[in-house]
Amino acid sequence: MTQEAADAVERIVSTPGVPEGAVLRFVAGDDRGNGAGPAREVQVELVARPHLRDLVVEEMRISVERRSLPFLDDKVLDAEDVDDGVEFRLYDQPGTD
Repeated sequence: MTQEAADAVERIVSTPGVPEGAVLRFVAGDDRGNGAGPAREVQVELVARPHLRDLVVEEMRISVERRSLPFLDDKVLDAEDVDDGVEFRLYDQPGTD
């Protein structure tokens, strides 16, 4: 996770009105073709608490659906501020191609 992503997560979960213990939950979608090979989208949602079987990263206030772990294992999470929010992106870790 980049520092920009860590800062974005902290801003989101610290927003007034967000319940104590809320986390950003990451779930990888199904594989699908995109014309250039397989692709997979990752959904990010703010939830009041992690799902029971999620892997929880307490110090980051994120959770990951366990079935998504193999897909996310070799990725780097980055974030960029956009007009009215944050856009998260995943990149392959250097040296994993």
